[in-house]
Amino acid sequence: MNKIELPLIWPVTCHTDYVGAGTTFVAIMGDRQDGRNYIPQALQSGATKIVVGQDQVTSELQVLCASAGAELVLVVNPRAALSELSAQAWGQPAATLKILAVTGTKGKTTSVYALRHILSQAGKRVAMLTGVENMVNEQSFAANLTTPQPDYLQMFMAQAVQAGCEYLVMEASAQAFSLHRLDGINFSGAIFTNFELEHSEFYSTLEQYFAAKCELFNHLKPAASLILNLDDQWVCKIPELRVVSAQTMCTTFGSHESCDYRLQINNQGLTSLQFKLIASNNLQHGLTFSSDQVFGDYNAYNLAGVVLLCLQLGLTLAQVQAGVASFQSAPGRLEMYNLPNGAKGVVDYAHTPASFQNVLSLLRKQTDNLTVVFGAGGGKDPQKRPLMGAVATALCDTVIITSDNPRYDDLNQIVKDIIGNQSKLRFVIELDRAEAIKLAYQRSSPGAIIVLLGKGPDEYQLVQGHKSFFSDRQQLLNLSFL
Repeated sequence: MNKIELPLIWPVTCHTDYVGAGTTFVAIMGDRQDGRNYIPQALQSGATKIVVGQDQVTSELQVLCASAGAELVLVVNPRAALSELSAQAWGQPAATLKILAVTGTKGKTTSVYALRHILSQAGKRVAMLTGVENMVNEQSFAANLTTPQPDYLQMFMAQAVQAGCEYLVMEASAQAFSLHRLDGINFSGAIFTNFELEHSEFYSTLEQYFAAKCELFNHLKPAASLILNLDDQWVCKIPELRVVSAQTMCTTFGSHESCDYRLQINNQGLTSLQFKLIASNNLQHGLTFSSDQVFGDYNAYNLAGVVLLCLQLGLTLAQVQAGVASFQSAPGRLEMYNLPNGAKGVVDYAHTPASFQNVLSLLRKQTDNLTVVFGAGGGKDPQKRPLMGAVATALCDTVIITSDNPRYDDLNQIVKDIIGNQSKLRFVIELDRAEAIKLAYQRSSPGAIIVLLGKGPDEYQLVQGHKSFFSDRQQLLNLSFL
C-alpha cells in the first residue's frame, strides 16, 4: 500500500503554514488570535484571495490587499465560509465517503477506534479522525483537535478518497458543530454515547451544550443509522424532543424495557467483559459479545453502540463478534503497567466527574490500596473541578493533586477549586506531575494500583502558552530506574 504524503500547500486555509501561490486565506477571529494579523504573512506567501468578515474589514486591510493584487472577499461568517470554500476546493470529498460520527461527552474515542477496528477486520477500507491520531487505512497522522478545522478536514477526506477508503469514522464534538467545522458534511451513521457537564468555558448552560450536541441530527443523511444509549438521562430525552428525522433508522439500547435492545453486562473486573444485546421482539435469544482486552461497564455501553451500528451497516454477526473479541481499546484508556514493586500503574484519559466515577469505581474493586494522581486543565470547566475532587476522595485511599495543562490559569487556584469545600487534609499536593507520580509509587506496595488520570495518550504540558513534552506512560516506565 502506497504511503500518503499530506499536501503542504492547501487551496483554502485559515493557517499561514499551509499558504502558497494561489491560496485563499480565510481570517478567523479566535479567542486569543485575530486572523487578520496574519494576512500580511499570507500575502507574502502567495495568497491571492483574502476572506474576512464583513464587519471586520478596515481601510488599511483594503489598501494592503489592493497593493498585493489580492482579491478581498467579505462574508457574513468566515468560519462557515472556510467550510464551504474548502469543500469546493477539494472536490466535495464528503459526498464520496460513508461517514460515521460519534458524539457524546465520554466514549467518543473508544467508540471510533472500535468502529475502525471492526470495519477494518471485516475487510473495509477505513479512514479515522480522533483527538488522539488520524488514520488513512493503516497510516497514522498526528491530531491536534477532537474534530479538526474544516480546511484540514476537507484535505484529509480528499486523501482518504484518493486512497480508496469507503468509510470515515470520526469524533464529532459540540464545538465542531457550533464553530461550523462540520458544515456541509452529512453522516451515514451516528452514535450518541452519553452527556454530562463539560465545556462550561464555551457553553453558558448545560442546555446550550446539549443543543450543540443535538446538531448531529441535522447532519444525518436520509435513512442514516442512529444509535442512542437510553440509559443516559439526557440522551433518553432525544426521541421525546422529536429532533430525529422520521426517515432515520433510530435504534435504542439500554436496561429499560422500552429500548429496542436490552443490554445485559457480565463484567469480570480487569479480566474480561461479556455483554448481551437482546432484541425487544425476541427476548428468548440474545447476541453475545466478549472481550479479554476491554473492561468496565462503561465500555460495554461504548461497544454496544458500536456493535449495533456495525450490524445496521450490514456486517455479519460473526464479523462483529470477532472484531469485538480482538479490539484492544483506544490509546490511553485503562492502559495497564506492571511496576517494579509489585503494584500496577494505570493511565487513563478520564477528565470529567462521571468518567472519574467509572474508572475509579472499577479499580476500587481490584485493590485495597488505590491512589489517584490528577489535576485539571486550565481555561476549562472550573465547575467540574470540585466534583472530580469529591469522587476521588470517595473512592481512593490516597488522592494526589498535581498539574494537568494549567494553560494560563493559576495552578494554585486550580488546586483550591479541586479541593472545594473538603478538608485539605484529604489531599496530597505535589504540583510537579513527575514528582507526584514518583511520590505515588514510593507510597505503594504489592497489590496497590496507581491511576494517573487526565492525560491518557497526550504527551505534553501547556503552561502559560509554553508547550513541553510530558508523558504519563513514560513516567511509569521510568519508575523502573528508581
